[in-house]
Amino acid sequence: MKIDFERGLIMRKCAIAILAASSLLITGCASQTKKRNTKNSTKTELENKSDKQRSSQKRASTTKSGKDFSEQTARIAVFNRKLRNVLRGGMLPTTDGLNNGSNRLNIRYTGDVNNYAIFYSVGKKAKNFNDDNVAHEIPYAEFTKRTYSTTEEAAQQIEHRSTADFKGLPTVSLGHNIQGYLDAGAGQRYLNWNEGNWSFGVHATALQGEKLEQMSKQIVSLLEEHMLPVPRLYGQVSFEVGNQDGQRNQNIIWQDEKTVFKLSAHNFKTAIKMAASVK
Repeated sequence: MKIDFERGLIMRKCAIAILAASSLLITGCASQTKKRNTKNSTKTELENKSDKQRSSQKRASTTKSGKDFSEQTARIAVFNRKLRNVLRGGMLPTTDGLNNGSNRLNIRYTGDVNNYAIFYSVGKKAKNFNDDNVAHEIPYAEFTKRTYSTTEEAAQQIEHRSTADFKGLPTVSLGHNIQGYLDAGAGQRYLNWNEGNWSFGVHATALQGEKLEQMSKQIVSLLEEHMLPVPRLYGQVSFEVGNQDGQRNQNIIWQDEKTVFKLSAHNFKTAIKMAASVK
């Protein structure tokens, strides 16, 4: 009887020991699971935070890009509305022709609806329309309108040349089925061609002669993307390979019956883009 009692006591102790060990094992597993869950939760939170930061940066970049584009397109549009108010309408370039600096574009003008000059410059900061201080900035482009008494008088302002004027001169292929005529002498070189009622002439000194054909081909290609106004009766483009700071020797001039428009710029690409946008 005593033996049975002791045996039962031993068995109860063993059972209690087993239950204690199981409890410790379960507690340990729960603790490890909790740690893993906490670690995974922290990792997820970090990943979500990183995703939010990237998304926020992307939105900020997109917003900035949109803002820059808006500034570039809006500034000349605002100026043109003011110009049309004071000039009672009028033809104007609708593009500033700049690769950068559009947000600091400044404009001033002189004249009236029949005869005016508009000066385009990029300042250290944006200024108000026709601000007196803009006169101290060097314009990169100028757009003028001149009105004459007759169509004939207006036509005399344009040195239009036809293909017949270049008869017998060496020819140069400029691409897009355009043929240029090369003229040289006294250290000067000229390349001339015609497109519709437009006559084109590019000039270079002998030292810059190797760039004459290259620039002329660039002009022809650019005109495939930017169509110049249709002249009534004539139009003339006179470009220079050589260019110094502050010069506006890239000239596009065209007739619209009794009116003559002229766009002069420092860069021939700017001149073409601005003249093509006139409306």
